[in-house]
Amino acid sequence: MRSAFGDEAAPTLLDARHRPLRALHMLSGAMDRLPIDEKKKVEMDKSVILLGDACETCERIFSSPVRTLTLTLTLTQP
Repeated sequence: MRSAFGDEAAPTLLDARHRPLRALHMLSGAMDRLPIDEKKKVEMDKSVILLGDACETCERIFSSPVRTLTLTLTLTQP
């Protein structure tokens, strides 16, 4: 981890309360420092936003409880 992110960034990521969002924040900051034109930066930022939205959706799905009755009915349907 330290070799990929450096000595300063690795503890920040490892100690974060929500690692995926911290990683996206770090990615966004790294992209801002790239020497490319503004149009490409905007397109890359849009991709990071979509990735963040997908992470939020997954978190919502995984944290939602599944009722036993619903699960039983779903599994018994042909």
